[in-house]
Amino acid sequence: MKELRKKLNNPRFKHGTASTVITLTFLAIIILIYVISIKLHDKYNLSIDMTSKKIFEISQESKDYLQSLDKDIIIRVLLPEKDFLEHPYYPEQYNQVNRILKTCKKYGKNILLIYDDIIKNPKLADKYDSEISQYSVVVESKTDSNRYRVLDIDNLFEINQGYGSIDLTSSKAEQAVISSIMAITSDDQVRVGFLSGHQESDLSGFKKLLSDNLYQVSDINLLTTDIPQELSLIIIATPEKDFTTDEIKKLDQYLDNDGKLGKNILYFAGLNQGDLPNLESFLSKWDFSIEKAVVYDQVNMTQLGQYSSIVEYSDSDLFKALIDKNAYTVFLSPRLVRFTGEDTEEKTHSEFLSFSSDAVGLSYKEDSIESVDNPSFKGPFAAIAKTSKFLKTNKNNVSSVIVSGSIFSVDSVLLYNMPVANAQAYLKIISNITDKKNIGVNIVPKEFSGEKINIKQSTVEMFRLVFVVLVPSIVVGAGLSVWVSRRHK
Repeated sequence: MKELRKKLNNPRFKHGTASTVITLTFLAIIILIYVISIKLHDKYNLSIDMTSKKIFEISQESKDYLQSLDKDIIIRVLLPEKDFLEHPYYPEQYNQVNRILKTCKKYGKNILLIYDDIIKNPKLADKYDSEISQYSVVVESKTDSNRYRVLDIDNLFEINQGYGSIDLTSSKAEQAVISSIMAITSDDQVRVGFLSGHQESDLSGFKKLLSDNLYQVSDINLLTTDIPQELSLIIIATPEKDFTTDEIKKLDQYLDNDGKLGKNILYFAGLNQGDLPNLESFLSKWDFSIEKAVVYDQVNMTQLGQYSSIVEYSDSDLFKALIDKNAYTVFLSPRLVRFTGEDTEEKTHSEFLSFSSDAVGLSYKEDSIESVDNPSFKGPFAAIAKTSKFLKTNKNNVSSVIVSGSIFSVDSVLLYNMPVANAQAYLKIISNITDKKNIGVNIVPKEFSGEKINIKQSTVEMFRLVFVVLVPSIVVGAGLSVWVSRRHK
């Protein structure tokens, strides 16, 4: 007993014991912090998006929509999470999708995120009347098994297919998931018709943008059919062939809507259009004059060309989010649009987007454009303008004609492949004129270009090995080494 007491009172033993206790305590704290952080991350998704384009985040509109969601939704991934992240060709891109899914679950309290295993449970495919693959994501109603959407690689990504290769250029995961939730929880969709039959421009990219944001898109040929009155918006894309008087009559009847109004037309002008007297007469009744002039703004010119310009947000309330983000909307080869009338009790004029006061209008004839030094027109001019007619008895009943001076402002390159806000701007405008308030938000793809997504599952495992095994082992080894060395002094 005396020998034991003597060893316990030995200063070297006390010092070594204290060092060991401190080391073990420090190690225990590290492990505890790690375990707590993992639990908190799994429950609250505490990851921070450090990418410049915030490709792992969702928009504030999506957050607000998910937080207001009152219906039970299941997001079902058909592989275990580890396998989903280890896609043989696109692990970084599917990691981004997985982060978006977890973020949607974080803000949607009624969303359940499930990782199944279709390989071990192939009968899972029988549940859905759609083709599914291992990397499919299914968004479904928890209460109605017949309401679901299957999202595959085409839905989740923008794909650029070259010779012998496929490149995933941007992510549509947020867009696909939010639109799917809206589709299976709502019976209402805003219907948009694109007029055809007059050599109109191809707006396939614009149609796709609207479809992805839950607009129901269709083509309408006025020579063979009347305009369905359930359409909220008609789009006319730089026709090169004039409308007949009968077709103009159909446009007038559509906007009048049996005296109830509530309809809209969006017209895109272009430099290559010839004379269209019937259509121009129709637009003049709505106080629009579309001059044979191109808008030139040297001060706000972009690198996309001499007749390209950053436009201003005239409606600051509508575009507040874009203004706060310093997001630019760009117009290419814009045609000059002017109002010819004044506001009245039944008609008002307004601008969504405009060119700066430095802009000038240069008249053109065929391949000849007048000199910048002596322009025919001086700005500012409207980039996208609106004339609205309403009832004296009820000013909430409004029909509008909107004119955009640039068909190239909705070119697929600007909507999807350039760091500009053209897609967001047009979605906000169309949402505003169609009063699309009850069925969702406006979302555009997130580009991968310029971003390096290095958070692979193997990287996660490496960090886990370093911080859970290697670092604690070094700390313990160092502590034991100090204790042994001091013990034998």
